[in-house]
Amino acid sequence: MGLNLPAQPTTNSGAFDRSETKRSEAAELLQQAHDELEQRVIERTMKLEAANRELQAEVRERQRTAEALQAAEARYHGIFMNAVEGIFQSTPDGRYLSANPALAKMLGYDSPEELMATVTDIDRQLFVSPSDRAEFKRLLQEQGFVRGFETRFCRKDGGVIWVNANAHLVRDARGAPLYYEGSNEDITERKRSLVVLRESEERFRTLFESAPIGIALHGPDGKYLQTNQAYQQMVGYADPELRVLGVKGITHPDDIAQGQEFFCEMVAGKRDSYRREKRYCHKDGRLVWAQSAAMAIRKTRGELRYILSMVEDITARKHAEEVIRLRENNNRALLDAIPDLIIRLRGDGTILDFKAPEEQGFGFSPAIDVGQNLSLLDPNPLGPLATRYIERTISSGEIQTYDFQSVVHGEVFDLETRVVTCGPGEVLAMVRNITLVKRLEKEILEISEREQRRIGLDLHDGLGSHLTGVAFLSKALEKKLQEQGLSEGELAARISNLIVQALAQTRSLARGLLPSELQSNDLLYGLGELRDTLQSVFNVECFLECDPAFAGVPTPVSVQLYRIAQEAANNAIRHGRARRIWLQLAPHEQSWHLSVADDGIGLRNTSLQSKGMGFRSMRYRAKRIGGEIILGTSSVGGALVTCRFPKQNHEEGHEQP
Repeated sequence: MGLNLPAQPTTNSGAFDRSETKRSEAAELLQQAHDELEQRVIERTMKLEAANRELQAEVRERQRTAEALQAAEARYHGIFMNAVEGIFQSTPDGRYLSANPALAKMLGYDSPEELMATVTDIDRQLFVSPSDRAEFKRLLQEQGFVRGFETRFCRKDGGVIWVNANAHLVRDARGAPLYYEGSNEDITERKRSLVVLRESEERFRTLFESAPIGIALHGPDGKYLQTNQAYQQMVGYADPELRVLGVKGITHPDDIAQGQEFFCEMVAGKRDSYRREKRYCHKDGRLVWAQSAAMAIRKTRGELRYILSMVEDITARKHAEEVIRLRENNNRALLDAIPDLIIRLRGDGTILDFKAPEEQGFGFSPAIDVGQNLSLLDPNPLGPLATRYIERTISSGEIQTYDFQSVVHGEVFDLETRVVTCGPGEVLAMVRNITLVKRLEKEILEISEREQRRIGLDLHDGLGSHLTGVAFLSKALEKKLQEQGLSEGELAARISNLIVQALAQTRSLARGLLPSELQSNDLLYGLGELRDTLQSVFNVECFLECDPAFAGVPTPVSVQLYRIAQEAANNAIRHGRARRIWLQLAPHEQSWHLSVADDGIGLRNTSLQSKGMGFRSMRYRAKRIGGEIILGTSSVGGALVTCRFPKQNHEEGHEQP
């Protein structure tokens, strides 16, 4: 910098002094200038040092920024490569500039490179709907971004997926579009779940509205949220009315407390469901019984969202149960009044249930337990033929009745068993003591035999003798009138013939009432006499067919068979109005069959016919010789009565006790 110094004096002291003064001033000025220069140098140095420090700080900051940028780029690259969502950059004309592995995998490609090399026109190759792509580009142009855009993409394998796209438009400094940048999320499963959810909701709505039972939704406060038509019909109130009344308003007072207890437990999380029977008060005043099932629907954390209750009207069932209960009580009283042993059995003989009379009146007291098999009981309460009749009852469905005897302490008991079906593969067997009935039947038949014998003898010895005397007198009268030439002789002859016919019929009736008088104990002869009697007395055609091998049967068996044939023939004439009767005695495999068939009206009601005294006497007589009576229909439509009895009884010739 320049200094302005004064000019030096050339003469005199004054001038010298002035000169010194000036030099002194100049020196001061020079020192002052030097100091200012030094100060300026210091200040300049300080500024340079400050600028240097700022420059160094800026350099360090730029280094940190570069490092941060590098780290950010590394993080972005990591996110880009490892992101679950597909990330992309694409040109507006539909070419990928970049794509991450997730996007390639989502679209079915092995690598991003393959995706970018293959897909050169996003509009045509990826978008299923061209209109979706057009809308996507329009939104980007107008808004600069797209959020939550859902569309369908085509995969490499031809499959279709749903994609949720988010993107924005990148422009240059002048605002011209450069490229699209964004992400794609595969929402196919979510879409499917939504479809399933909608279908489920639709099904629930359909079920809710059309269910045949009442359904209601209750809020956490217990109030009605919604009820279906069946629920409203069950209680008689419309949905708005129910929302006002609430559950308490339509519940029977005695059932409110339990319902409140269950509801509080649901709210507290102590229970999630319950079932109970309750009563509703219908709008018309009647009670409605219902089976109620409630279930708690909870939020994620367990809070009660609402209660779903399903209610079925069981009023009719309750009434039916009451009727059944009354009937069961009546049936139980009836069963208690029946003095029979009653056992319910499976087809294999397993005892399912039983009722033993308090007074054991059938000869023995078997130790019966549920679950036992009948064959293991000793004595068998149903007799030795039980298994056969149980099988026959199950297979045919018809009632089976059979008798057997039990000997206890030397005393013989006659027992009757009836077996009926009571369920699939099950039977009910009833055992009754008929010892007294059997004895009475035997006494009645013996009395009948004696009375028939007495009447037969009276007819033969009494009436027959009188008719014989009257016949002789009528013959004498006839002869005398004819000798006198009177016309009354012819009338006397006719009377004489009628008396002879009456005598013949009387003797025939007497022979029928005296079967013990069968010649040589020959049943064949007795049946022949029966045939003749039926023809002469009752004026019916009668045909007899007997196997000769049966000749010579002892009197006890012959009498029973004769009486059976006689009773069956009389029934055919009296009840069946038969005009023809066929008597047959023929052998079979292990038995003989004595059959009486007719052409009458038949057994129109077999069950009623079998209850008559005639059938009971035939049945009793058949059992006396170890046989049985079988009712059926003859080949000409009338009745067929068959007595089947074992051959050994014929060969041995004895009766059973």
